[in-house]
Amino acid sequence: MELREPILAAQKARLAEVLETPSLTGATRQNLGWVNLNEENADWSLCARVGVDLIQGRHHSPATSLVFQLGREIIYAHAWHDREPPQRIPPELTRYPSAGNWHMGIDKRPKRYHEQCIGQYVMAQMIRLGYCTIDWSSDDDCYVMLHPGKTAHQKGLTTYTQFHPFMLWRSHIDPQTRHQLVDTSIGTNWNPADWHFNWRPPEQDEERLWHPHVGESYEANAWDKPTSSFFGNPTFPPEYRSTGPPQIWVMAVNKFEGNEYRISRDMLNLLVTLHDRDQLIPKQTKKQKKQTETLLSEAERLTEEGFFQRVHCDYRGRMYTSRSSINYQGDDEVRCLFEFAKGVELSKQGYEYLLLHAGNLYEVSGNEHEKIAYVRNHLQRFISYAENPLDTQDEWRTDDDGEPLDDPYLFIRACMELRNATTGKRLIPKKGFISHLPVEVDQTNSVIQHLALFYGDRTIAEMCSLLVDSDFYGAIARDWEFGNLTPSQRRKVVKKIIVPRCYGAGAENIAEENLTGLAFLRRWSDERKLQLVENGIQQIENRVPALRNFRREVQRLIRETNIPNDGELAWPMPCGFEVHFRPVYVEKVRFKLPKDQTFKTANLSARYPTDRLNRERIRNGLQAHLVHSTDACVAHFVVAMTSYPVIALHDAFAAHANNVHDLREQFVKWMIRVHHFYKPYQYFRSLYLDDAYYPFGLMGYDDTVQAIDRLTEEIRESGYLGMIT
Repeated sequence: MELREPILAAQKARLAEVLETPSLTGATRQNLGWVNLNEENADWSLCARVGVDLIQGRHHSPATSLVFQLGREIIYAHAWHDREPPQRIPPELTRYPSAGNWHMGIDKRPKRYHEQCIGQYVMAQMIRLGYCTIDWSSDDDCYVMLHPGKTAHQKGLTTYTQFHPFMLWRSHIDPQTRHQLVDTSIGTNWNPADWHFNWRPPEQDEERLWHPHVGESYEANAWDKPTSSFFGNPTFPPEYRSTGPPQIWVMAVNKFEGNEYRISRDMLNLLVTLHDRDQLIPKQTKKQKKQTETLLSEAERLTEEGFFQRVHCDYRGRMYTSRSSINYQGDDEVRCLFEFAKGVELSKQGYEYLLLHAGNLYEVSGNEHEKIAYVRNHLQRFISYAENPLDTQDEWRTDDDGEPLDDPYLFIRACMELRNATTGKRLIPKKGFISHLPVEVDQTNSVIQHLALFYGDRTIAEMCSLLVDSDFYGAIARDWEFGNLTPSQRRKVVKKIIVPRCYGAGAENIAEENLTGLAFLRRWSDERKLQLVENGIQQIENRVPALRNFRREVQRLIRETNIPNDGELAWPMPCGFEVHFRPVYVEKVRFKLPKDQTFKTANLSARYPTDRLNRERIRNGLQAHLVHSTDACVAHFVVAMTSYPVIALHDAFAAHANNVHDLREQFVKWMIRVHHFYKPYQYFRSLYLDDAYYPFGLMGYDDTVQAIDRLTEEIRESGYLGMIT
């Protein structure tokens, strides 16, 4: 609920009074938040302005994170962030003595407690004045802040979704919204430095964690004056260019945030009708139904005009829009609502890609030409689904084998686009049709493709569509006999095993967490599922020995590196992003807020980092992080270097149908460049293993590097685009 300026001014004036004199609302000066503010001679009017401004547009925000953000905002507003915070920590944490193994020697707990105490005090005073309330949201499974008169089931537009473009990122924190760009690992002290956003050559003796490629991009005459000799000895000091662009990953985020979206009215009407009939999502609980209603009402609000969404990165560099409740990276019933606000006239080639898009969503087997031919031959049937989606839903929800589609709502949305783009009698493309639909392309076997390129393994490259059309999952499933599973069912099991196994998961974990969605295994015992996974892993690793080698090599690297208790794993990517991985154990600290102007209270909890390194998470997570940081790097180059709107979904992308062919070419180009020129995995090995070669220059040209170069050059010369369809 947005308030007019005179009302806001009155609220700020009243809040300043009660912050300075807590007894006006029944609070006391023993409150540690008041003590901190008073000790630092706080400007009570400034605290009030920050508090009232912060809760505008934040209806339904998680209360705990809002408390910490409020404390952080007040500290920044007073320019206290460069000071040492009061050396206090939550009383609960004194039971766990620190061994002093803090990263870079910095104990983050006093700073975090300082933010909590200040934010908790100011938030509590705003609640006591009736400016907001706190209530439990079963949708989000946490306490949320609510505007007056609103309930926990009513969501409003947040600052992560807005009807005008966002400002470009100039630092790791947005000075207006205070959004943080990178969700860093809780145990590290890293945030992107200013040179990521604003071109700044390094000062003398300044150390930067940057990829050699990034360093070369700064040099003015890199080819005329080599900075090192054949043997790696320094020759000429580098001469740096004085101006240049932000790092590629920052350019990608800014470009991604420039996408303008709108909500498909046809799809929203269909979803609302299906929900009213209890047919949208089968067997929903009351809680799930309310969550769906919240999403649909939020989508309804977004139909007013075009909107934009904030992007953030995780600590591996992957880009997300997930801080918005409605976003294209959500589930099928949410993604199907999204369209590009600005349409383009559909071209002949774009129409072909629209056919391919429908074929992919209908899970048609075969290469792209076979998928397009299938949809063309069944075009009348697909259009009939769009003409009457309510009565034909038993047909469009399943494939030709009667198996449920993974994304039935995206499929029926594609059918609607085909209906609108096709003439009624001759079934040919309409002239002048304006398309708004995001058309997706997906890496066929992303993890295996990166694995093949990590080692230059041509055999695996042929199996996973890097060189020729192939069905990697199907090829393994055909040679595998287990129980009474059909080839199609075995293929789905193989797909469920491959990805987590590449990321280091064991058989028990895969059986418990990754097979639950397969209906044909619902009656299988846990023991039989485990046998299925163990048998499948053996089958897969016999066919793809590099999978076993990768896992063993990463585990050896972890053992030999012997990360110190106050250390981290950190490595730079050629897009300029820095990966800082330091998982630590955390302790929960509980605190209270009033729920409203009565005496009811809400018990909240916050996570505080310890100085104890979580080595198990390093062992279980490093494989995944090496792959994810690489696919994030490829995505950064693709999004930053294209001239049209692109939606990134980690190893998949969406664009206007007319742009999909160029998008595929750009993906292949950057996938090959990243592995050919920058060799991310081999470079990572050279940072942490004594016997690993630095993979650049003549001295680093070992057998693996040669194999990578041969394979990437062969893929480039072939012009093959089947790695992403």
